[in-house]
Amino acid sequence: MALVGLVFALPFLLIVPIAGNFADKFSKRKLIVYLKALEVAIMAFGIFALHGQSSGLLYLTMFLMSAQSAFFGPCKYGILPEQVGIERLSKANGSLQLFTFLAIICGTVLAPELSLLLQGNFSLAASVCLLIAAGGFLAATQIEPTPSDPQRTLRINGFASLRDSYRIIRKDGFLTLAVLAIAVFSLMAAFVQLNILDYGAQQLGLQVEQATRLFLLTAIGIGVGSTLAGWLSGRSIEFGIVPIGAAIISLCLLVLGTLEVGSTAVAAFSMFCLGIGAGLFIVPLESFIQYRSPKDQIGSLKAASSFLNWVGILLASGLIYLNSSVLEWGPQHGFFLLSGGIAGLAIFSLWVLPEFLLKFILMLLTRFCYSFKVRGLHNISAEGPALLICNNVSLMDA
Repeated sequence: MALVGLVFALPFLLIVPIAGNFADKFSKRKLIVYLKALEVAIMAFGIFALHGQSSGLLYLTMFLMSAQSAFFGPCKYGILPEQVGIERLSKANGSLQLFTFLAIICGTVLAPELSLLLQGNFSLAASVCLLIAAGGFLAATQIEPTPSDPQRTLRINGFASLRDSYRIIRKDGFLTLAVLAIAVFSLMAAFVQLNILDYGAQQLGLQVEQATRLFLLTAIGIGVGSTLAGWLSGRSIEFGIVPIGAAIISLCLLVLGTLEVGSTAVAAFSMFCLGIGAGLFIVPLESFIQYRSPKDQIGSLKAASSFLNWVGILLASGLIYLNSSVLEWGPQHGFFLLSGGIAGLAIFSLWVLPEFLLKFILMLLTRFCYSFKVRGLHNISAEGPALLICNNVSLMDA
């Protein structure tokens, strides 16, 4: 498993630094179509490797698929501003995060179920991957054309590009915080995915397949949270939602870290709420990075952010090792430890971003006032206090 994790992560660390340059120079739409076609070929190769039961070819399949994903990420996020514009960016990111995490976690849930259903016929089970890849390719062909930048120099030295991207990011304090916060989120998500299997077995008495099903609840929660974040943001990017999402994540991890043995229902509800908090946390940050990045550098800056995300994922493995092997704590203690870290992040974000949170609260009050006035209520006694609030909110918002 450790070797699989290494083969999976290595292409991201090596390729992501140059993937952003490709996304900024070439048409993102064309790159996405080519990469999805490549995904179909890699999945067919993987089925062949499973049929032949060749571990070497399976490692190669994993490496190739990770390399494809490393090139795909900057294109996927970088194309949004070109397709939807700034006003619809938050809602578009909400939809993108919804389907991305649904796909990741439903894949995690579907894999053991197919293995059980087909009694270990892995090559037949993997044919589903080929169908999914083909569907993705057909969807990619429907994306509207996007421009290229033929004058842009294509830099193959990816780490030099990373250095230049981080210099750009460091000039903007809020952009720096957004990039670091997403890296912390990646660490948290990877830790939860690794830790929940042992947690389900030791704390809840579940089999591995049953513990994996908890991810389905998290997926639904992420979908709800991502959609809610897009709706709450409206036509703007509401950075003030981030501390709320972090607080929900921390509270859910605290519940998981202090649950009594066998409290499966409470754990399942906590995983669902954890997903909601994750959706609220990630959507404004992704939208903010896309909005704040220079238009000709979006791909490169997203690649720099992705590189830090994968560093966070590797650190999650180290945190699992620290918790289980060095401190010799159980998986429940791991969730408790992570809860404290996320709580610190929530407090720090509230300290750094008080004006964004205040702006978000005022926006919600303004929406309430607008809805209140549209309904045309004329009861003076009930209307008076609300109108007073509305008038003050309108003044402050202006």
